[in-house]
Amino acid sequence: MFSDDERRELEARFRSEAAAEHQKRMEKAQNPDRPDAEPVDFRDRGSEMAKLRGQVREEFFVAHGYVKYRDTRGAEIWLTVDEVERRNRRKKRRKNNQPENRDSPVRRIAVLIGVVVLAVVVGLALGSR
Repeated sequence: MFSDDERRELEARFRSEAAAEHQKRMEKAQNPDRPDAEPVDFRDRGSEMAKLRGQVREEFFVAHGYVKYRDTRGAEIWLTVDEVERRNRRKKRRKNNQPENRDSPVRRIAVLIGVVVLAVVVGLALGSR
């Protein structure tokens, strides 16, 4: 669909976009407390252009040691190894904060008894009026 010249021009453009994103990530790694700039929008028209962009970006990020990561929304993003480790540490901390015996049978029975007692007290209070 694209001529060889157009294809090379697009590849160079996509490589420079990926390099700019890489540079921003390296700057962010140096100053992690600085807020993010505007997100880069890589959407273009044309499925072939999107495929080419994906291929070039993947080659670039693999060459620079990035890891493909699936976030909580299911989107695939490229992260540095440090960013992946940071996210995994955060996940582990969240998992460790959860009580272990949350679904224990003793707890369920205690909650059920509490609900029944509350219902009886409310029923008696409403019935005595």
